[in-house]
Amino acid sequence: MLILQLLIYILTIWLGLYLLRRDWRDARLFWTGVGLLLYAATVAALTFGASGADGRTARPVPALPMQLWWLLALPALCWMGAALALLPAHEPWREHLARFWRYGQWPLIVLLAPLFVAAGATANAFARPLQLVLAGAVLAPLVLITMLLFRARAQVAMPDAPQGPRFVALLGVLIPMLGLSMAALLLPFTIVPPAWIIMGMGLDLLLLGFVIGGLDAFTQGETLLPDLLLSLDATLLYVLLFGGLVGATMLLSTGVTPPMLALLLATIGASAIVQAFAPHLQHQLDRLALGQDPELVQERAELRALADTLPRLDPIRMLNLEDEEAFVRQVRRALSQMEDLTKLSVNPLIDLPLVQTQLAQEDQADSTLARAQALKSILEEAIQRLKPASASKFEAVAAWRYYNALYFPYVVGLKPYSRRTIHNDLEPAAQEALAWFRSQVPERTLYNWQNAGARLVAQYIAERHTLTIH
Repeated sequence: MLILQLLIYILTIWLGLYLLRRDWRDARLFWTGVGLLLYAATVAALTFGASGADGRTARPVPALPMQLWWLLALPALCWMGAALALLPAHEPWREHLARFWRYGQWPLIVLLAPLFVAAGATANAFARPLQLVLAGAVLAPLVLITMLLFRARAQVAMPDAPQGPRFVALLGVLIPMLGLSMAALLLPFTIVPPAWIIMGMGLDLLLLGFVIGGLDAFTQGETLLPDLLLSLDATLLYVLLFGGLVGATMLLSTGVTPPMLALLLATIGASAIVQAFAPHLQHQLDRLALGQDPELVQERAELRALADTLPRLDPIRMLNLEDEEAFVRQVRRALSQMEDLTKLSVNPLIDLPLVQTQLAQEDQADSTLARAQALKSILEEAIQRLKPASASKFEAVAAWRYYNALYFPYVVGLKPYSRRTIHNDLEPAAQEALAWFRSQVPERTLYNWQNAGARLVAQYIAERHTLTIH
């Protein structure tokens, strides 16, 4: 059991960090990653609580401590956040559930924490009601979210990943399994020890993490498996190198004592964190050692980012201009990637002959990063073509809607509906556009305008492509 717990701990902490490193700004990846890390913390607490005091054995936990019950609710709550991000923007229940999740579930779980600690310390009669309240607060919304995801399965990954329904079908199986695992812990009789049920929850969470990672990869037009295996191999190497020293000491000398087990868990966690965020740590070291040359620091950061992205390239990616819908999806995805050249570098559009022509015109050497930059220039030029003939930089009229919907979010970088984004030092035109989006343009309307604008941009690029090859 100790070996299984350590294995689940390593895999969940690795996958959680991998998803956060992939793109922590994406709500699906962020909440899935945080949920996995919180589950890893639960496994660490369970493992540490089962450590023996004699230094040689590990004692089984006959019943799940109340404190662990509270910890197990946190991964499920995080999964609620990821599932809400999967729902289409036009789903009427989405905003109500998001408000309930943010202002109802989280405060309730936080307020229950001291009660669970007290119940675990005194073994009072309120333990069972507390468990039922906690399970009801978590499981009922999970059931509703699963039903909504299944109903909207055709739109979950729209417009970028036609594989969305397949992923939602997997989620429709895995999320109820997570709920059933929690419900099994409520049973007054235990056929299976609680520790084994918790390990089963870990396998379910790992599969959910893989599904979310795969959905994100398809959405971005990338391949997942090579990058995933590369990250796993590196993490296992770090864990074996540093955690193996602690494990060998325990095996040969001290045994499974609480201090050594705590050191082993901490070493494994630190090793996984260092591996996952090695490029970010290297960037900080560059700023410390090479701060006198900011351009060199930036170039090294770009090269590391590109090297980190290359394993995600799909070796069988195809640029199909004959399939109009597929081509529009590729253009739509490229527009959403304009702020991040490393993501733009894996878009199939960089293989266009038009991009090669752009490089030649700018007298640039051919490279993946240079192609991404050239594609960005082409997209910006196409967006500028949507602007009506006017000396103004912004106008809130119908003729400007497609230009406004693409230029300000993708070129300027406005995120009008994001609560976490702070827009400082904006030009007057961008300030007007931001106020207009927030007061006059619903999120769903902006989404539709961006889709229509992407079609116009795709048409412009296809026409330029035809002129280039002829």
